[in-house]
Amino acid sequence: MKIALKILFILVPLLTLGQIPLVEKGEGLMKRELYGGLTIRTNGWGFNFHYAKQKNYRYKHLYGIDIGNIRHEKETKSYTSVFEDAKSYYYGKMNSVIAFRPFYGGKRILFEQTRAQGIEINFIWSIGVSLALLKPVHLKIKQFNENLSKFETIEERYDPAIHHPENIFGRSSWFKGVGDMKLSPGLFMKYGFFFDLSAKKATIWGVEIGAMLDMYPQRLEIMHQANNHFIFPSLYANVMFGRKLM
Repeated sequence: MKIALKILFILVPLLTLGQIPLVEKGEGLMKRELYGGLTIRTNGWGFNFHYAKQKNYRYKHLYGIDIGNIRHEKETKSYTSVFEDAKSYYYGKMNSVIAFRPFYGGKRILFEQTRAQGIEINFIWSIGVSLALLKPVHLKIKQFNENLSKFETIEERYDPAIHHPENIFGRSSWFKGVGDMKLSPGLFMKYGFFFDLSAKKATIWGVEIGAMLDMYPQRLEIMHQANNHFIFPSLYANVMFGRKLM
C-alpha cells in the first residue's frame, strides 16, 4: 500500500503536468512569425519586414526585405556663407543610394525564454540580392537673372564643374531626379543576434544587432573626388515588433 501511494504521488504531478498546454510549458510550436521595424546602420538607416516559418522546434526559415539608404563616409553637411537663409546640402555628393534587399535566411533559438519572464536569444543569418538605386543629387543654385539685376534660384543636377559653395543655396527635394535613377544590382549578407524581450508568448518585441555586407560589381558613384566603394560593410541594430502565429 505504501509503495502504491508513493507511485501515485509521483504519477499525479506528471499527469497534471501533461495536461498543461504545450505553449505554457515552453514546448509549443508557434509555426509562423510576422515582424518588422526600424534599422539603424553605421552607413545609413531604413526599415525591414520578416516572415518566419517553422522548420523544427528551434529553427525557422526566414524571408523578408530590407530597404535603406547607403551613405558615404565623406558625406558632411555644408552651408554657404554667402546667403544668410541658405539651406544645408552635402557638398560633392553626386548620387543618393537606396538599396532594396529581398533575402532568405534562418533563425535559430540559442536560449529559450522561460514561461513568464526572461529573454529569448536567436541567431540570425540571411543572404540575398542588393538592388541599389542611384538617384542624381539636385541642388538649388543662386544666379543672376537675364537682366543681371537680381538673384534668382534655379534647381539643377549637381555638376562639380560649375557648382561651387559660392552659388549653391541648398539641396532640392529628395524626389527631384527620381526619373533619372539607375539600377546597380549586387549581393548582400548579414548575421546577428535577436533578443526577444516580450513577456507574451505570441508577441515579438526586441532588438537585433549584427553585421552586414553589401557588394556590387562596380563602384557606386556617391561622392565627387572621393574613394567610392563597391563593398559596404556595416554594423546594424534593428528594433522589431510583431506577432507569433500557430
